[in-house]
Amino acid sequence: MRVSLKQPVRARFCVLAVALAVLSDCASKEPAAEASASGARGLPDLGEPPSLLGVLTISHPGAAYQALRDLSSPFSGLLPAGLPMMVVSALGLPPLAADSFDPRLPVFGAVLRGDGAAPGWVLAIHAVAGPELVAKLCSGSQAPFRAVTSSTPGLTALQPSHPPDGSAGAPPLAAFDNYLLVGSDAEALASAGPYVARMLPKRALPTAAVAVHFSKQALSSQLVPALRGLWASYRTTLAHAEQIERSAHGGRSPDFADPAQVILGADAAIEAALSIIADASGLELDVEPYADRLEANLVLTPDDGSSTQHKLSALAGGTARALLTLPAGTQLALGFIRSPAEREAAGSAAAEDWVRLLGQRLSEAGAQQLRAVLADWELGRGTQSSYGFIAGNQPGAYLVTDVADEARLRRAGAGLFGLLALPGLRAPLSEFLGRPEVTDVVATQAAEFPKASRKRVVFAPSTGHKPAVPPLSFSWLVEEKTGFAVAGKDADALLKEVVTSARGQGETLASSAHITESVQRIGEQAALFAFLDARVTGLGPETGPPAPVLLALAKRGSSGYLSVEITKAAADLALRGALGL
Repeated sequence: MRVSLKQPVRARFCVLAVALAVLSDCASKEPAAEASASGARGLPDLGEPPSLLGVLTISHPGAAYQALRDLSSPFSGLLPAGLPMMVVSALGLPPLAADSFDPRLPVFGAVLRGDGAAPGWVLAIHAVAGPELVAKLCSGSQAPFRAVTSSTPGLTALQPSHPPDGSAGAPPLAAFDNYLLVGSDAEALASAGPYVARMLPKRALPTAAVAVHFSKQALSSQLVPALRGLWASYRTTLAHAEQIERSAHGGRSPDFADPAQVILGADAAIEAALSIIADASGLELDVEPYADRLEANLVLTPDDGSSTQHKLSALAGGTARALLTLPAGTQLALGFIRSPAEREAAGSAAAEDWVRLLGQRLSEAGAQQLRAVLADWELGRGTQSSYGFIAGNQPGAYLVTDVADEARLRRAGAGLFGLLALPGLRAPLSEFLGRPEVTDVVATQAAEFPKASRKRVVFAPSTGHKPAVPPLSFSWLVEEKTGFAVAGKDADALLKEVVTSARGQGETLASSAHITESVQRIGEQAALFAFLDARVTGLGPETGPPAPVLLALAKRGSSGYLSVEITKAAADLALRGALGL
């Protein structure tokens, strides 16, 4: 079924934007692409627009569009069969104009600094012949468009002869050289359209199917200052809201945490992230769709000798294979890999952030107790830890970690429950969840792991209120090399599931070929990895095979990258939810 030409132009353009944003690469370059580049090289150069933030390249849009349809099957029946018909349908062009577009030729684009919150943008779609396309659209008494000469040399604006209802906000069109230009507004077309159509085809095509590249100049002089400005504005709003809330309570400090310390902590974290981007020589977003998955990589390349390069070189690198030892019922998982130096640093600074956050709510003795417990926690664990969540009738959370100091880790397990007696922590828990009451649980002779430690926590509500949280049971087991901890309604059953999976005696996530292949693609240099079964969103049935989404933060050579992989099963669930099916 084809998209109706009677739909508003805005709706058609949204469909085009989705189609062009997620595309696939082609196995080899087409001769037409070389011809396009050589044609652009023979034309006079144009200066780069001062508002340019990033450039977009879709190397093989025709093959890419087909890959997109394959990935979104069976829902792709809603889309036209080929890219040329998709272009004319989405932009409201007459169907006979479809043969004016060569799907073998690259599509280029630009992201521009806008006057408002949203950035501007321009897309350049190659036409077989620009003058011929203008003639098709603008000739005759019933022509759908009018050709209007622009003040920008060589640019012809294409204005609808009879704008349909609802098209007031439709993106403007123009022609320049052999390209049809589509932009966020007329000013973006005039200022950046000619540069995109003439200068970007002269560049070498990237290897990725879809690549958005931000230069060092754009990062350091435009993007980072803009992000700093946004955070400064939001930080001011937070501080103002905190003052209003404090005044409403007679100047009394909040019951839990110091908002000023929260803002300072967030400020430090955001500034650290922005300084990394400012030090980069380039930032690129690469998208690669396949028949069974969609891959997206955000690649940051640091300047030689910069602090960002030193931070990336010190980033811990390890394998994500621990994911494959987690229980098959896992629907959320997060793994961290740290270096021995990072472990020692975490032990030295243990609890300092919490002490600052709690401020005067914590006594000196309480602060020392908190430091001791969290130091045991940081130094007892080794270099890799995995956290997971299992949904279903018996939901629960768990931890699997390698052991660096068995005695410290055992001590941390009991010490964490002792922190619930600290007034600075107990008071807010009592107010929001109920008064925490901790009791020991004695293992029965039939217990699977008699050496495991067990606790039960009940949150007793205040008089006249219902319990906000059901009772929770906890079990943890520290062995020579591996430590396990679980929390849920039936901790012993969950502990058995986690331990037997880790020992290779139960079904694990490795039973999914998609997950196994994704872990192999993450490689051996990951500092963080995450897994999500999209069924946990409630869009799909609870039973059946998983719908994985995987994420990894890693390094490759001197560059750092953030990788996201969405399997077809997860994409299908997202499409079903979007279409209301």
